[in-house]
Amino acid sequence: MLIKKRVIRIIFSLIYFFISSALFATNLTVGSISINPTKEIKRMTPLIKYLAQRLHEENITDGKVIIAKDAKIMAQFMNEGKADILIESVFPTLLVNFATDSKMLLRRWKDGIPQYSSVIISKKDVTDLEQLKGSKITFDHPYSTTGFFIPKTMFLEKGYKIVSYKNNPGNVSADLIKYIFSNSDENTFFWVLRGLVKAGAIDYPSYLRYSNNNPDTLNILYKSHLIPRHVVSFRKDLPQPLLDKIVNLLIHMHQNKEGLEILKAYQNTAKFDLLPDDCLQLMNSYKSTIKMYYREYLK
Repeated sequence: MLIKKRVIRIIFSLIYFFISSALFATNLTVGSISINPTKEIKRMTPLIKYLAQRLHEENITDGKVIIAKDAKIMAQFMNEGKADILIESVFPTLLVNFATDSKMLLRRWKDGIPQYSSVIISKKDVTDLEQLKGSKITFDHPYSTTGFFIPKTMFLEKGYKIVSYKNNPGNVSADLIKYIFSNSDENTFFWVLRGLVKAGAIDYPSYLRYSNNNPDTLNILYKSHLIPRHVVSFRKDLPQPLLDKIVNLLIHMHQNKEGLEILKAYQNTAKFDLLPDDCLQLMNSYKSTIKMYYREYLK
């Protein structure tokens, strides 16, 4: 009789264990902002699967990718707990941070580089930003950090009047700079080279790559400070033990063969590391600037 009671107790304990595990088991989700979700999901799936397979002790059963078409939707995902991790460039990261108070902790060495800068380029006959007044210039796309956010913010902080050509068509007044979007660094470079626009914003590594055969035909009118290539942020209420383990897995990922192969396939990522203090200070310094973009991107 005693043995029978013990067997029943063990059976109930096992049932409780499996039910509890099922109830608390969850997916880990990583997010990005893109208008091409299929491509992003394919890129990011091996990374999140790698993490999930090593987090079973935290009741993580699988890894999923969640893509939002804009920062407002991604902020909703993070506030609702649908996105745990965001891997993005500085501008969208700051937008989502403004709306969610996410934790910006890691730097992604996308394309093998930890940080880069923005440049504004022009033909040789343009030598100063003042000469852009009354002209049309090009930015990359609305979520580009080096091809839009950094240079547009610079223009505004210097007191230039700069507006979207789409919202203000027609002739450009003498004191106004109008911008259009090229939707790629390559387009920006060659639009400037062919004189279709007076200047364009592009990241410095892309400028060096495209100008290889045209070293003496363009000027650099402006070059920004260095900024993180990509940033990894986490939803504010992610449990600390889980957060600590994810961070540890990411910063050591490049030290094993499987992790290194996944990183290389993920847009030639060299590694993840902790955001250096100067990078974090720089990003925090932009928080007040983000308010200028709140109505357009988050409201």
